[in-house]
Amino acid sequence: MGDLNVSFGDCLPYLEQRFLEIIGKDLASREASAWFNSLLKTALVQATNVYCVGMHYPLPFETIYQPTRLLVDGSAGTSRGESFYHEDEVSRSIVQGKKLEARSVGVDDFLANRSDAIIYAGPGWGKTTFLHHIFRRHASSTSVLPILITLRRPSAVEDLERLVETASKIQSKQHKSRMLLLVDGYDELSLKDRRRVSEALLRYQALGLGNFFLSCREYYQVLQLAVREVRIDGFTRDDKYRFVRAFLSAYESPLDAKEVVDDLEGRGFAVECTPKVRHGIEGPATLNGGELCWCPDNSILVN
Repeated sequence: MGDLNVSFGDCLPYLEQRFLEIIGKDLASREASAWFNSLLKTALVQATNVYCVGMHYPLPFETIYQPTRLLVDGSAGTSRGESFYHEDEVSRSIVQGKKLEARSVGVDDFLANRSDAIIYAGPGWGKTTFLHHIFRRHASSTSVLPILITLRRPSAVEDLERLVETASKIQSKQHKSRMLLLVDGYDELSLKDRRRVSEALLRYQALGLGNFFLSCREYYQVLQLAVREVRIDGFTRDDKYRFVRAFLSAYESPLDAKEVVDDLEGRGFAVECTPKVRHGIEGPATLNGGELCWCPDNSILVN
């Protein structure tokens, strides 16, 4: 994959140019180009910073992000007619068992498989941050056009449907770039809108213009899509050291990250350093400019 020598913040003109190369100038009306420009600008803004619970202000993405690892199920039953709905205790136990059987891979290995995927994880485990990393990684690519759609936005479902409708009018697939569609937050939609998103992604699959990654919270039903399922893996001890070190450094804290993590875990707390947490927080304690957040299960989130 070739890359342009430009910073992430300066990628907008190049992303627009790749869009025109794929859909063709005949389809790119002034209004369509303005719409896609707005879509790209929103994605660039979203993927520029990371805001963790306990932060006084957002931090630049590259200063805090730690490489994501994913749990990949190597069994033959990975793809299904539609994603399995884990609605009871037995079903959830099956999911937990599959996690134990899965192998952990890095981002490079994950991307080497150019097939569609559903990214599962619990709340706050970094699904959104992972997709932002993928978007940033491909923003300067000369062969891949990343398109990020965050479903919690009011117009997101309509934007996805419009994108697929525009792509369906492409007459020739003999272009240099392929699309990489990143769709975040399937679980945040109503059942009616989930069906619309699934239908749009099925149509996108049929076009053969590229692949998609869809994020969804664990135990939610993903309708109709027969694609591979992967799950975000937890941090290793070294990951925890690096994340806490980056966090402390950003706030100019004199504390030593290794000592902080080792001390907390030595006292029986589970330190989970997650890029974003929105649920399960009871109360914060100050950590020299950052915060330690106690959760109901007595773990501590270093945010």
